[in-house]
Amino acid sequence: MKTRNWKKITIPLFVHGDGVQYASSNSLMVWSWGALMTCFNSLQSKFLISCWPKSATTEETWNDLLKEVCWSFSALLNGFHPSHDSDGAPLKKGSPFYEKKGQPLANGYRGCIWAIMGDAEFAANCLGLPHWASTHPCAECDATSNQEHLAKWFKNIEIDTQEFERVSYAEALANPCSSNPLFHSIPGLSTKFVRGDALHIAFVHGVHSHVMGSVLHYLCYFNGPGRQATPPQERLSVIWQAVQKAYKDLNSSTRLSNLRLSMFTNPKEPHSSYPTLSIKGSEAKHLLPALLLVCKSLLKPDIFHERCMLDCMEHLQKVVDLYSEADIVLTEQEWEKVYTLGKGFLDIYSLLNGWAEEQERLLFHKVWKFHSFQHMVENSKWLNPRCHWCFSQEDFVGKISLLTYSISSGVSATKLSQ
Repeated sequence: MKTRNWKKITIPLFVHGDGVQYASSNSLMVWSWGALMTCFNSLQSKFLISCWPKSATTEETWNDLLKEVCWSFSALLNGFHPSHDSDGAPLKKGSPFYEKKGQPLANGYRGCIWAIMGDAEFAANCLGLPHWASTHPCAECDATSNQEHLAKWFKNIEIDTQEFERVSYAEALANPCSSNPLFHSIPGLSTKFVRGDALHIAFVHGVHSHVMGSVLHYLCYFNGPGRQATPPQERLSVIWQAVQKAYKDLNSSTRLSNLRLSMFTNPKEPHSSYPTLSIKGSEAKHLLPALLLVCKSLLKPDIFHERCMLDCMEHLQKVVDLYSEADIVLTEQEWEKVYTLGKGFLDIYSLLNGWAEEQERLLFHKVWKFHSFQHMVENSKWLNPRCHWCFSQEDFVGKISLLTYSISSGVSATKLSQ
């Protein structure tokens, strides 16, 4: 139902899903929702839709639950109490919804899902989108995992050489690549509203982890495979002292408590696998500017690959800074700037990957999240990723986990939700 003043009465909403462990042998699937533009803390701004233990889940569990969820969100989008139940049958007397059928809902306000949020596993396992390890892994474009077609290979992160065909909103709406009820029952909602989550794309085992892990590995194992002129631990100790000073200079609100070799490599076999820095999302977000400041005094700009490392980190940091400072919707100038920065970051990282291969060093690994990062930057034209990175949602899910654990003793899995 259309109305002239829809801008004044429509509230953009988010829906978030995530699995969380509450006991050593069991975990919950948690769905929540709330206002997308809220500035309150997680318990004040998130509302639990449903949670269900995975050990008590069948193939039909979430289909039945999501049928009710879609019915509710459709009514909220329409702005009126429903006159039919979730099966499409007219409401009958005795139904708790019968008396208010057809009346305005929420004092005339409406709610429109504008962001579906969660990590890649949630998108694949719960929303039914393509899995990142499949032959055609992307819901946003026709990228492939087949290396033979380089222009469409998802590990080709140099934008100028790509031939990806993007999926438009109209195409996603008409032919959704998922059978999830969300994309078939709620008017106008398509897979394009599944927003890239910067918490997992960038900060948690994402592009930040790969960039900083490789840079730290290079600094600590400067001489490459074989015996090091200076023990890596001594080098890391010097770096860590400099990082702590940089934290103070930058007045960082979140700081690592320690930095060990084992956090980004296997000290016993440091050249056997690609390094990734394993730290929390907020720690990664605040470590990059500090590490960049340190690297400006340790890396030499006149050495090509070291200049690339500095430029790579600087481009990535500027992307995060722009999103942190911009409004909910970027201006055209801001989007053009962040697109140029994102493209520059991916191009430089690709150069570093090529340099590492020539040197036979396992550094600057290309993984799926770099492809996701590209789409996140492209889609930021329509909504600032700051609005849908999942820091607050993860905090909410963590609190649900604690609550579940506190009442789980002696309670069967099928009774926990009650």
